Amino acid sequence: MVDTLFREGRREMKAGHLDAACNLFLDSLKLERTAGTAINIGQCEEARGRLAHVLFAFRDAQEGLAPGDERRDYVAARIKALGKTVPRVIIQKPSVAATSLAVWIDGEPLPESAFGVEVPVDEGVHVLGVQAQGRTISHAEYTLRIGERHTRVLTLGPASAAVAPSAASIAATPPPKAPSRGSTTLSYSLFATSGALLAGGALSGIFLLDAAATFRNNCDAATRVCANTEGERARSRANTLQWLTPILLGTGVAAGVTAVLVWPSKASRTSSSLWVDPSHASAGIRGTF
Repeated sequence: MVDTLFREGRREMKAGHLDAACNLFLDSLKLERTAGTAINIGQCEEARGRLAHVLFAFRDAQEGLAPGDERRDYVAARIKALGKTVPRVIIQKPSVAATSLAVWIDGEPLPESAFGVEVPVDEGVHVLGVQAQGRTISHAEYTLRIGERHTRVLTLGPASAAVAPSAASIAATPPPKAPSRGSTTLSYSLFATSGALLAGGALSGIFLLDAAATFRNNCDAATRVCANTEGERARSRANTLQWLTPILLGTGVAAGVTAVLVWPSKASRTSSSLWVDPSHASAGIRGTF
């Protein structure tokens, strides 16, 4: 079963199906913890751009490699490099004393052991929720980029008659979703529209130059009187094309700029989950932050 999951994961990764591949590797690792599987998880997560996941995976692999294993140098080098780029966050308890404190990130509870620890996180946006006895639930959203370090002090909500926080109350009040970072489908459509408009504008410009040349050859530029029907037609075409061309080009440029603006960021396409290993006094938030 383990070998089947691993082989399927390799096949899916080679095919570019990264989500399926990473999930298969994780399922294989749950059944049997091996350094090779952890390394493949790291490589798969790196392809997905989730650097904190990569760091966790290579740390797992390092623990499972024998001293003489030839892969130790590769894993150590990757951990060292990731240490300089993976964003990190430290979550501090609120300055005001609180009882029955509950904290969660995107609905995932944050354990007591994770407070005050420099936690590796993936790049992007994340939502932090806090609730305490006698306080309303509060939410905060912030962003971390590659290589950033950030300390976040929890802020309690206003006083209320609410009971102590519980798993049920947390589930009943889910944190707000991170703001939409755009639509890939919309961006592709706008890029296609932009290309068509720019191509039309360029073609219209060529016709305009041709009409202008015909007009000069058959008409008096000063009086705009044409000697023949060809000149009259060229003047009419030029009058139409001289306003149509800039409209097509301008609209095409605007569509292209809009496509870039609505293109979803990498952070918005990733998910998150909490990773905690109390036995090693370590914790991580696997996802966007």
